[in-house]
Amino acid sequence: MHAFLNKNKPLLYSFLSIVGALCCYLAWPPMPIFPLIFIAFIPLLYIEENLSKQTSSVWVRTQIWLYALLFFLIWNISTTWWIKNAAFVGVIAACLANALLMSMAFLLYHQTKQKLGNYLGYWSFVLYWIGFEYIHQQWELAWPWLNLGNVFAMYPKLIQWYEYTGATGGTLWVLLMNLCLFLACKNFFSNRKNWHTFIGSFKWAIALFVTPILCSLGIHSTYIQQGNSVELVVLQPNINPYAPKVRGTAAGKRMSAFLQMSEQKISDKTSFLLWPETALPNHVWLNNLNKNPRINQAKLFLDKYPNLSLVTGLTSLKQYPTLQASPTARPFLSGKDGSYDTYNSALLLDNREDYQLHHKSCLVPGVERVPYQTFWKKLGIQLDLFGGLASANKPVTFFNADSIGIAPVICYESDFGAYVRQYVLDGATLIFILTNDAWWGNTSGHLQHFHYARIRAIELRRSVARAANTGVSCFIDQWGHTHQEMYWGEKGAIKTSLLANKKLTVYARYGDYLSRIAGLLAIILLLYTLLSNFTNHKLSKRGRF
Repeated sequence: MHAFLNKNKPLLYSFLSIVGALCCYLAWPPMPIFPLIFIAFIPLLYIEENLSKQTSSVWVRTQIWLYALLFFLIWNISTTWWIKNAAFVGVIAACLANALLMSMAFLLYHQTKQKLGNYLGYWSFVLYWIGFEYIHQQWELAWPWLNLGNVFAMYPKLIQWYEYTGATGGTLWVLLMNLCLFLACKNFFSNRKNWHTFIGSFKWAIALFVTPILCSLGIHSTYIQQGNSVELVVLQPNINPYAPKVRGTAAGKRMSAFLQMSEQKISDKTSFLLWPETALPNHVWLNNLNKNPRINQAKLFLDKYPNLSLVTGLTSLKQYPTLQASPTARPFLSGKDGSYDTYNSALLLDNREDYQLHHKSCLVPGVERVPYQTFWKKLGIQLDLFGGLASANKPVTFFNADSIGIAPVICYESDFGAYVRQYVLDGATLIFILTNDAWWGNTSGHLQHFHYARIRAIELRRSVARAANTGVSCFIDQWGHTHQEMYWGEKGAIKTSLLANKKLTVYARYGDYLSRIAGLLAIILLLYTLLSNFTNHKLSKRGRF
């Protein structure tokens, strides 16, 4: 068998890439075997280590890149295949693009290890990956869905320390565990199966695994939820607002049904009523907001509850007198003069005259916007033939009449910890997530999205109310534990009292400082690596590793 594998190493390496990718899949929510993530990268590190012993550098780099691409492509497809329910082309484009970016980060690690030696090389594996995750949240192709820190979302008791590090701390934990276990195995086999060496190295891996868990359990047992109690009601109508049957329903009838369902839970003490993304029937023109019949219908309802504020999702339109009013503005198909923008918005309504609006800022690439649309238009290329959404420059925190600040987070925005943090810095004491996961169907996609919200609760120590059209709607406390879950296909309203916390966590104060530090060190390492190409400088591979 050993001789066969030596002659068929491509087969062995392909098998190892697939095994590593499947470990990532089996560890990822909603799958329950999260410890597999701590060994998932070991097969890829092993492949790189063995191929690096060959002499032809170009062919070596090509092979490493191909095996890494296979690894990341299988991981992406197995974990996010449900994107096909929006567009089959979308899942191919998203998974391939993300796998290419991930494989390039791994290839940079190989190059640095080859040029600067094992010690700096292994550290570059950690730094480049964290730097990749950070950059992947900043540009118009942002896709933080598979950031490694998200893998623990189902187990909030293990990650209470995210209030200090954010989800990046989880990424660091995963990478260091994989590296530590790989080096323990490497030392064991390179020292002729010396068990003393293996046990010595393995002790560090055990300490690295146990310490964060013990710290988290300690924080969990001592943390006391803070803030004033606020009563609120969440509606789950169990509809897909984009389905033809739903769009054909009379808007007034649909609105009345929502109000009737909500009223069954509302009391005189209720401060907020939360509806999901795009819940308000039909498009709403912002230029004539006061004349919209559905807005007026909601205002009449709110007259019965002076202390109640309705927070709802809607699709809003803004009209302009000119054609080139904004990069995302589109002309009217009817030939009417001017143009308009379409927003995915959240609206706060109460008995005050002024409205509070937030337009979704973190748009899904390809689905909600064409990345770098301004650039393509300058080249004369029209890529937004099927439309796209406009976005706001920054989030808007809502305040009710009692000055309670809430974060109206719309769908995909809840995956960005640094973005949600901006609401908190602007005074948000509660997080409201308005989402429509219906287009994914009853797949793992909507469950992953649901669990990621628990990370935001821990990072910022803010209670979360989640309203989803088809599920999962729920309440999440400041420990990240969920309550009163309404799962896929359920219809109704839930009510509770959440604590509106004003205190800022370390993560809320300083943001993704781990990512910024790692990014800076990664740039320095990358420049050092590039410089070594011109100076033919190469550090010794011998040493501590």
